[in-house]
Amino acid sequence: MSARNSYEEKAISADWSEWQDTSVPAGYETLYAFSSREEPEIFESVISSLAALRDDEDDLARLSEEWGLNIVEVKAPSALKRLGVESVRAFPVQVLGARAFGWSQDTVEIVKRYFS
Repeated sequence: MSARNSYEEKAISADWSEWQDTSVPAGYETLYAFSSREEPEIFESVISSLAALRDDEDDLARLSEEWGLNIVEVKAPSALKRLGVESVRAFPVQVLGARAFGWSQDTVEIVKRYFS
């Protein structure tokens, strides 16, 4: 078995709760927790390619910076810790909501009002 297949199998075999067990500040969430809970059908299809999720994290970081919002570094969820990942970024929930409903500043403002 190749290292890639072993890596993918460990990621896929994780229980959903293992993607959601990271403590984050109020108003923040990790991409992994948000996606596994709010977008399980999408998350399930991309989970075998964690590189795609890291690319999403990079997009979220750029948008957060563009919109003047902070991101924080937190401990990785259990599913990623088993793969050797120690930390991940947590994003404002409004940015994650904007990602889920379409990337636009208008969406961020609507989501901000919803989460306020």
